Parts: sequence; C-alpha cells; structure tokens
Amino acid sequence: MDAKKALEYIHGTLRFGSKPGLETIGLLADKLGNPQNDLKFIHVAGTNGKGSTCAYIASILQAQGYKTGLFISPYVDVFNERIQINRQYIKDEDLAWAVEKVKEKADEIIREGKRSPTEFELVTAAALLYFKKEQCDYVVWETGLGGRFDATNIVKTTLCAVITNIGYDHTAILGDTLPKIAFEKAGIIKEGIDVVLYDQTNEVKDVIRETCHERNANLSVAKFDDINVTESSIQGYEFDKGSLKGLRITLLGDHQLKNATVALEVCKCLIKQGIEISEESIREGLMKTRWQARAEVINVKPLIMVDGGHNPQCAEALRDLIQKHFPGIRPVYIYGSLKDKDYKSVCSILFPGAKEVITVTTIGERGLSAEELAKTVKIYCNQVIPHDTIKEAVAFCKKNSSEEDIVVCFGSLTFLAEIRKEIIDIYK
Repeated sequence: MDAKKALEYIHGTLRFGSKPGLETIGLLADKLGNPQNDLKFIHVAGTNGKGSTCAYIASILQAQGYKTGLFISPYVDVFNERIQINRQYIKDEDLAWAVEKVKEKADEIIREGKRSPTEFELVTAAALLYFKKEQCDYVVWETGLGGRFDATNIVKTTLCAVITNIGYDHTAILGDTLPKIAFEKAGIIKEGIDVVLYDQTNEVKDVIRETCHERNANLSVAKFDDINVTESSIQGYEFDKGSLKGLRITLLGDHQLKNATVALEVCKCLIKQGIEISEESIREGLMKTRWQARAEVINVKPLIMVDGGHNPQCAEALRDLIQKHFPGIRPVYIYGSLKDKDYKSVCSILFPGAKEVITVTTIGERGLSAEELAKTVKIYCNQVIPHDTIKEAVAFCKKNSSEEDIVVCFGSLTFLAEIRKEIIDIYK
C-alpha cells in the first residue's frame, strides 16, 4: 500500500459516517496492541480555539526538546497535517505503513460481523501506531467532535485535559444548551488528572467543576484579567501575563492571547508533575507558533486574511480583530457556509460593516447555495455577489478589489482550505 491507496481507503470509509462511541475504536486499538497505553497525552476538547491551543502547547514542548506528537482535524492543505511530530507532517511512507496495519485489523473486525470503523476511528488508530513507533515523549491530542464518545477518548494515560472555549456547534449531536455541550466535552476528564479550563460562563464552569469533583481531578481555570498587551500590530502581539513579561505571539486576535494563556496554564500543571519546561522554552514556543487559516494574512496588497471560524463566537472574534487593526475600514468578505451552521447569526455579526460580500456555494449534502446564503446576507449588506465556485469568487474579487481593500475569507476549515489555495495561486 502506498500513500495514495491509503488515502483512498480512508476516504472510502466516509460512507460509514460518524458514529459516536468507544466500542469500535477500543476493539481496533486492542487488536493493534493498544499503542495508546505507551504514550502520554495532553488531551484538548472545546468548541473554539482547540487547534490554536494545541499548536501553542506542542510548540512549547518541542522548544524544550521533547519529541512531540500532534493530532488535529481537519486539515487545511494536505491530509498529512493531521498527524505531526515536532510540527513535521507524517511522511507518505509512514502514513501508508500505519494505514495498512490499521486496515488489516479493521478487516478482521468486519469479518467478525462487527461495525466497520469510521474514517475518524481509522485515522485515530493510525496516529497512535505512528506516535508509538516514533517513541514520542508527549502527544498533544485534539478531539474530533465532543469528547465523551469521541474516538480520541480511548486514551487512558492523559497528563492534562484541556477544555477550551465552549459555544454552540454540532448541537444535534452534543446538545442544544451550553451545559449539555460542556458535559460532552468534560468526558475527556479522567480520574485524578490535572484539568485546565478556558475561563468562560458560569454555566460551563459549573459543569466542568462538578465533573472534576466527581473524578477527583485538579481543576485550574486560566484567567485573563492580568493579560497586559504592550504592543499590538498585524504582525502579532507582545504582552505580559503575571510574572512573565514581554511574551510574543504572531497569531492575531484577542482570543489568541487567551488561547496562549491556556497553554501557559497547561505548562504550570506539567511542571508541577515534574516535567521540565523552562521559561526560555515557553517564550520560544509561543513566538514560533504558527497556525494556518486562523486570521492568517496570506497576501499584503490587497491585504487578504483567511479565518476558519464558522460559528457566532468566531464571527465576533473576527469582527473585533478587524475593528482593532483596521478601524474605519469596510472589508470585502468571501463567505461560504454549511447549511447546518448558524450562518444567520454569523451574517448579523459580520456584515453590517461590510463593503461587499461575495457568497460561495459549498458542496456536499450539507452544502448551502451562494444564492440562498445571499438572501440572508442582503439583510445586512446591499452589495452581495453570489458565485457557484471558489475559483469564480476569487477571480471576481481580484478583478474588482483595489490594493487598498481588506479582503476577509471566512468559513469552515474545509471551505477555507480550497479558497486559501486558490488565492495563493491567483495572487502569487
């Protein structure tokens, strides 16, 4: 099996959908020798900021010299992004090796008459095999959906569970209230471990506190009131946090200062456990953290930013970022949404201040047509141009925007992945 066939096999299992529960991934891991039991995890769940928080933590551990695995989803450019060691994507030959091993055991499960593993379960198992083979010191482990019944929750050797900002997303699966969603995320909390929580609403904190109490887990809430920003620009921020002065990050948005603070709190917990992490490594790790499609500037004239947010909280963070760095500017937006997302709220938050909105049709069963999306956008912005394809939308933008414009591409990461590539190709 080569990498091409490995990906064909993985993507071919999409037809099995997403089936929450740990029985199948548990059976698959067992047949593979339970590689997860030989690894140490920082397990991260939440609605917003999971990827960025994972990136900060992994970068700090790498700066300290630890061989650090990173498991994320979805990917932006290439599938191999989902499985990384020291921020190097898994090589094609390693991916093929891991997937072939996993397929052998998945086929056994099917022959036994049991449910076929889903795509996410297969990728999770492949990542575990690879991280064990490479003898990672630590693995930063992002959940796929929820936490309690997410395939990543097969792990039992968690050093620290991290809960990032929680909001309304995947409500059909996780629940339609914040406490219900928080309960699902809290499923990653294991008996007696350290837990770090992004400071947020009391109704969320109460659920996490109760879970920690039930499981004798040690809760630390990452507080943001002592963040002092000393320098702010489109290149990033310099800030003080408690006794740490002059920290620097390049990811944009006040929410990234908060995500970095969560990573600092995780470091405190790991240090208390006897894991060596120096202040120098913290500074270096934060400064070197990069994360694609999170308020990422990919062109200068015109300034083009891509952001993979897709819910109202993300829209508010993006609006605040634009108002902070580009006061008085009315951006041009390129926007595509899935029909099961709260795009109506997103439109009400972002587009009253827009110069123009280019809507784009998203594909698949959950896709939303550009024309249908435009109907909602027109409530808040008169200048709306629907396009069926990303290629058409980007070409229109290039033809009609000036070098002084600010262009913001916003939507789910799968939508952003394609639009990011198209912009880089057209504007290069």
